Amino acid sequence: MRIKARNHIAAQQGRGYSGQFVYATDNDHLVIHVHSFQDNVITQGILEGTFYTIQLEPTIDEDGMEDLPLIVGCSCVAFRHSQECCKHIAVVILEKRPMQFKRPMASWTNTEVVPMDADMVDDAEVVVGIPRKAKKQIWRAQNNFTKELVKIVLPLHIDDSMQETVDEIQYQIQLLCEKLIGTDVAGRRDRQYEKK
Repeated sequence: MRIKARNHIAAQQGRGYSGQFVYATDNDHLVIHVHSFQDNVITQGILEGTFYTIQLEPTIDEDGMEDLPLIVGCSCVAFRHSQECCKHIAVVILEKRPMQFKRPMASWTNTEVVPMDADMVDDAEVVVGIPRKAKKQIWRAQNNFTKELVKIVLPLHIDDSMQETVDEIQYQIQLLCEKLIGTDVAGRRDRQYEKK
């Protein structure tokens, strides 16, 4: 993501833009804005286009004074889907060094024990009316769909705008499956990542 952000900044500067890429919010110092990479237009030296909102978290140093805030989220689809550093967050990191990204912790609320693979999903809370076997099949179907979609889309070398659409489709299907089977699939995946 840092490479994408660096390339984007270089491309805009190559088009004659010499301004900033990260914008403060007048009424909230814990919210900043970054332009979308897709629809940037330079008009009389000003970068115009869609903004994404970057959320910050305040920090306190050892003397009890307010320190540099941490980046905790972005309103783009890629971040909502993966909870990983997206290219918009990477732009903030590049422009606002030494500001850092704090990866959100998984919010696992359905059970005390986090299932670690498909065979353990049936340990999670059962949604009324969904048998355990069907719940496991739903989870596996969603997982297989994601893998197959990646196999099809990856060789196509689609642009970032289309990739965001694909990510949104995956995200919505994942949310639907989570509602049906009563588990937080994204949260479980985050816990697996933390253990690695």
